[in-house]
Amino acid sequence: MKRSDLQHLRRLVAWVQCEIGQSPEELVATARNIADVLGNPPLDQSAQVRMVQAHDKARAVPKYVRAAVNALDRYARPPAAAPSATSAATWEPQFDCMTPGQEELVMEFCLEIAGRRGEPGRAPDPVRLLEMAQALYEVERAGSQQVEGESAGGTG
Repeated sequence: MKRSDLQHLRRLVAWVQCEIGQSPEELVATARNIADVLGNPPLDQSAQVRMVQAHDKARAVPKYVRAAVNALDRYARPPAAAPSATSAATWEPQFDCMTPGQEELVMEFCLEIAGRRGEPGRAPDPVRLLEMAQALYEVERAGSQQVEGESAGGTG
């Protein structure tokens, strides 16, 4: 497969993943986690309706479609990007925007979305949004590995 075809496949898989969203189980777990973080605030009627609609939409996606998308994602991902058991066990994103690199990226992304002075803004497409998230995760991972390396070296 040509490199350009592989890039198209990666973008297609990313777009489909955005369109089908999380599985019903993942959606429920995410909602519970968010509610816990926010202190379980009461939901108004419209929010409840939106959550039920999102769950119904997630249930409408056949399991074989989700399985096919996951298989294509594994196929399209470069071998170096495949998650390994050790890397998954040692690092998970903390969703903290604390590193200077992440703050710089966030400012860059905000300018891209809102538009630089005199330029019109534009909302990112699903693929660009995933690329932004990936960039933030990579900077966070690099920062956490740097901190681990410094703490492993000790103070001498």
